[in-house]
Amino acid sequence: MWDESNGSRWHNEKWVEVGTFQGSVFAEMAKEMLRQNDIPCFLKKAFLSSAYGIHSTTNVGMTVKVMVPESRKAESRDILAMISDEWDE
Repeated sequence: MWDESNGSRWHNEKWVEVGTFQGSVFAEMAKEMLRQNDIPCFLKKAFLSSAYGIHSTTNVGMTVKVMVPESRKAESRDILAMISDEWDE
């Protein structure tokens, strides 16, 4: 499984968005699926949800973006397609 301590391997690669979720619960599920498939990723949260620790399944305006290295974009989208049809293209 991918370990964040390996992060320097991906340091110079461009990171791209592969999905946007309404609320952090589904985004966390997506992140876990990607990591189980050895795909490095992180969540980019809207300011209010990250600053105030707001967590929900769906809150208007509370979007969370899933970011992966560009070289893993296609593979990541295939995995995310298994759990949601609501992420942005």
